[in-house]
Amino acid sequence: MQVNLPLLIFVFALPFAGAAQTRLPETLPDSITIQGNVWDLARCYSCRYSLVREEDGYSAVRNSSSFSQGRHHSKLTGPETVGSVRSADIRRLIRAINDTGYNKLSLRDLGVDSAWIAGHSDKVFSAVRRQYDDWTPRQTAFAKKELGDYSNYDPAARRAILQEGSYYIAKDFALSFNLQCYYQGDTARSVNASENYLGLPWQVGNRLSYNPGIARAIITLLPEDLSGNLPRLKGARLLQLLARQVYEDKISPELPNLAVLEYTGYTNELKRDFTVLGVAEASLDWLEFKHDPQTFRFTLEHPSLHPGIQLLFYAIRLGHSLYPPDSLREVFPLLRDRIEHVKFLMDYLDGNPNRKINLFFFNHLAISRRHIADFNQDSTHWKLHDAWVKDMAMYQTSKVKPDFDIAESIETSKRVECGCNFRFDNGWLQRSILFEVRDEYGNSSTWLLLPDNTPVLWYFQGENVYKLTHKDLGTNGRSVQYPCRKLDAEGNLMQEGKQP
Repeated sequence: MQVNLPLLIFVFALPFAGAAQTRLPETLPDSITIQGNVWDLARCYSCRYSLVREEDGYSAVRNSSSFSQGRHHSKLTGPETVGSVRSADIRRLIRAINDTGYNKLSLRDLGVDSAWIAGHSDKVFSAVRRQYDDWTPRQTAFAKKELGDYSNYDPAARRAILQEGSYYIAKDFALSFNLQCYYQGDTARSVNASENYLGLPWQVGNRLSYNPGIARAIITLLPEDLSGNLPRLKGARLLQLLARQVYEDKISPELPNLAVLEYTGYTNELKRDFTVLGVAEASLDWLEFKHDPQTFRFTLEHPSLHPGIQLLFYAIRLGHSLYPPDSLREVFPLLRDRIEHVKFLMDYLDGNPNRKINLFFFNHLAISRRHIADFNQDSTHWKLHDAWVKDMAMYQTSKVKPDFDIAESIETSKRVECGCNFRFDNGWLQRSILFEVRDEYGNSSTWLLLPDNTPVLWYFQGENVYKLTHKDLGTNGRSVQYPCRKLDAEGNLMQEGKQP
């Protein structure tokens, strides 16, 4: 999480009698100043306008403005007349500010009612279609039902527009928009927008106004420019804003369960050979199936397996069905026999009933190609690492010293370009078994059982794994650690020849 020092924007109004007043005088002000500021990680914008009263209306004067985004910068100092404003528009703004009938957020005040939702049903679903990749008929029907339920929109509006339930530990943006009306010289009345959509609620003296007409009246006073405030004050994309909040609140949490229901027949087929403990959509799982077809994880048990072992079967969607389980049925006896012949792991499971092993199976392999790439990489990447090691060796005889740690850079290169740096044949590795060991404290470690049945401790978190400490493994005991160590049949670390 990025933590940014907050940008504080102070808006000062000159004192006036009765500062807590909640209404503006009905008479036209002598002048109005409007200041908007936007700051976030990508841009910084500030602009100040004055509306000065004349005989037939008001002249609009831009007093100063600055804009910065990437390499683009612009700055204006000094007054510049940019247009004129009718007195009728100022009166409309004053009426909107003084209207005390908007003491809470109302969808109908925004033009949204049940008839409006019904009339935009196709557009509402289109607004959320891209939020999810693999819509099934059940999911689509459920989403359209929830999007058509008007009762979902009131809480959605409070969350999307007023940010109810949202809390910032650290903010990396700031918005402000302030309007001041001057009467008889220096007497000022101040109106401030919140950071929310349409500026709601507006602060008028000691009163909050949820009148969207304030924003609508203000935008007619200002010229189009690069302001970050004008888009939100215009109230653009209201339909998308509300629909996506309904999606987040009501639809998204239910989609995985609905996806599973599409394949009840497939689950029943697995039940002929296994006990199915659970089914879940896993397209965004830690196994990085983000760019693959929709994927489902089936948690399985089998009476012939050690009671501490479960099988996690990942099957991708193929058209209207899932990857056939025939490969799993065929290979399962071999998987079971190979893992249970690792005696030290079986003894480890027997030592505490809360210890578990999860065996992975991906469509037709016990290790995915992505895991093989991460664990081993290939000859092209190995050459890149070897070249880096050679380049770093030059510093031993050079008078030029690098501004980075050479040993750390070599270790990073090895991890990225070589994985564990065993440099196995990737075709051979496809006969490996990927599995996870969880101890009684919830700590997990990921292992490979190589085709020759040699266990390799790939990575883990914490200070200890199996019966080994991080010091035994030569790691720092923090975060994710990659010892990449082979163990013998007794569970002891094997001595490995050093790789470059």
